[in-house]
Amino acid sequence: MHIVVAQDVDIDGFAGLRERHYVMDSRVFGDHRKAEAAEGLGAFVYLADAHFLRYGSTGRHSHRHIDIITLVMSGRLLHRGTLGDESLYVAGDVLVQRAGAQGFEHNEVNPDERPNRIIQIWMQPPQSQGAAQHGQSDWPQQGRKRIYRSGDTCLDLVTLAEAERLEQAADYRLYLISGAGVLTEAGGAEQISAEALVSGENLQFRASAATRAALVYRSVD
Repeated sequence: MHIVVAQDVDIDGFAGLRERHYVMDSRVFGDHRKAEAAEGLGAFVYLADAHFLRYGSTGRHSHRHIDIITLVMSGRLLHRGTLGDESLYVAGDVLVQRAGAQGFEHNEVNPDERPNRIIQIWMQPPQSQGAAQHGQSDWPQQGRKRIYRSGDTCLDLVTLAEAERLEQAADYRLYLISGAGVLTEAGGAEQISAEALVSGENLQFRASAATRAALVYRSVD
């Protein structure tokens, strides 16, 4: 079990965006990968916990051969570009963009005076085919909800009440967005709290407070 916490990760960013990079897979980032960031898993290659400055934006830029899942945790996010132009997302919304072979361009904007918070996850499918796609989902009120799969790599969003458990018998990456709990693996226990990325096998987690998390794992079904 390996844990990366916020204190270990520098704040970086560009334009109006500030972010901590918890996952930067060397297959994608090579020499640009930050040493403190964890490696990915399967199609999972990147995770950043980010906020936009007041009225901040990324500026228009392009993506190809990558799928991007954006979790809006607080505030609002305005999306402009070749997919879902002028769409506005609020806390609890989940944006799923698949670049396909076509690719897409976008600009992500905070339309408000206050900073917002987003979690952005990148998946690199083994093959990118067809037109770009744009979809929307939302957080589960309770339990877990699968919002993405590429090959054997799955992404579930998780909402737990105090004392509820989360288990997954597979290689995993768990990002604790809010809340706290105890991880048990190979006979050892570790207390973790929000803004922590855990890499391990055979996940056993018990929430000690209301918790939200993103769970990536390899599935055999």
